[in-house]
Order: sequence, then structure tokens, then C-alpha cells
Amino acid sequence: MSRIVIEKYGDNPERSELILDFELDTSRGYTIGRHPSNDVQIDHASISRMHALLFHHNGQWVIADLDSTKGLSCKDERFRSATLFDEMCVTMGPARLWFAEGPEHSSEPPRGLANHIDVLQIETVSPQGTGGTQSFCLAGFRNVSVGSDSECDIRLENPDVSPLHAIVFRRNDQWFVTSTDERRLESTGEENPAPGTFIELGDGRSGRCGCLVFSLIRALPI
Repeated sequence: MSRIVIEKYGDNPERSELILDFELDTSRGYTIGRHPSNDVQIDHASISRMHALLFHHNGQWVIADLDSTKGLSCKDERFRSATLFDEMCVTMGPARLWFAEGPEHSSEPPRGLANHIDVLQIETVSPQGTGGTQSFCLAGFRNVSVGSDSECDIRLENPDVSPLHAIVFRRNDQWFVTSTDERRLESTGEENPAPGTFIELGDGRSGRCGCLVFSLIRALPI
């Protein structure tokens, strides 16, 4: 199975401390950051509260920066998002993430009674105005890929939609949307919102990524 190894180093890059070594599950995504609510916690001041997102798409693992201060880099080249390859090393602040490719593993989604149902709404906006809204149930998902590519979980046939346009992902009981390129998202439902590479959805907040506006409806099960 594919796996990642994360190590932290101090003033001397040749001396490092192993933080984590674990196998990746293709049925889910992983948030990486300083806050303990992340799937992978790196407790260091140079790591942002929610620093990066690791997700599986089209048979490959992808890592994306989430508006972090120090960003992500490979061989001293900073990037917004990148597809991981065997033995690739990604640097984030004082930490290094090593990726080892292997046969993929996917577990069954957790089952049980939910106290609510989350529905993702995607509105298509064109220069002529709104082009319609589609709804998708998020039950059983940890992250959802949206784009024009046939491998996306939600495929939208629109010339203005990129092959991998956005990723909607969950951290604990919160849903977020992030772009997969240099595009900045615009938030609505907040006072003086600042554009960013990811936005929390719900509680009246929505996020626009290019021609798509993402919002969340949380309903009680019948």
C-alpha cells in the first residue's frame, strides 16, 4: 500500500525526528496541520492550523496547499498542488513528507445512523447569469472531487469547468472547498471576506471557485 513518512528537523537538516509513518486509504482524504483536529498533526509554530490536504484522484495521490504561511515545496520549488510520485519529498516548514508508492487500499465507509444529512449544492454561474443548481448527497464521503474529468466524483460538462476543478473535503464535522490550482476562492455570507485557496461551507457561508458556487445544506433525517 502507498504510505507517507513525515519527519521533523531542527537547525540541522541532517538530523530529524520521525513524526508519523502510515499507510494511505484511498477512500478518504487527510488534512495536515498544527491543530489537533487534523488527521495528521505537526505541532510546530511554522505549520499552519490547517496546512495541506492529501487526497486520492484518478489513481494517484495529490497534495494541495491550504493557504499556509510556509507553503509546500519540492526541491526548493514552491507549488500550490502536485501529484505525488514514488520517493517524492515535500517540505512544509520544518517537516518533510516522503511518499512511497504501492498497491492501493480502500476501506469500506463507516456505517451507522447519522444525526444529520449533508447535501452539497453547486450552482453554475455564467456571464449571462445563473446556469442552474445541482445537489449531491455527501453521506459516506470524506472528500469529493469536482470537475469535467470522467474520474471526478461529480462530473460537470461545462467548458469553463477544469478537469479537476475543486475538492470538497471534511475535517471532523466541517466541510470545506479548495481549488486545485492558483485560483482564489471568494466567500459569501461573511463580513469583509478575504479570498483564499479554501473556504468553510455551511452556516450561510458559500464559496465561489471560477464559474461554480458551492454551498452546504445540513438537514435532519426523516
